[in-house]
Amino acid sequence: MFGMIASAGLKIIKECELDQRNMLIIAVSLSLGIGLPAVEAISETMPGQLGLLLKSGLVPAALAALLLDAILPGKPDRQAKLAAAEAEAKR
Repeated sequence: MFGMIASAGLKIIKECELDQRNMLIIAVSLSLGIGLPAVEAISETMPGQLGLLLKSGLVPAALAALLLDAILPGKPDRQAKLAAAEAEAKR
């Protein structure tokens, strides 16, 4: 099961353009997803359900990826790329 999820994630990463912005998003989210569960003191000091969410690493990693994707400049304009591809196809 884990292998299927990991291979699907790698396929998605392979298909996107790996520029500096995307590499930073991947690095930060993987670091949080792997690093937070390794440091048990972080989740133990947090109150109640917050500690439980930090213990898994999945939630902080996903939130970091979503926030960085929205905040970092340079997000490609997909509509412009699509319009350019359609114009090129019509030629």
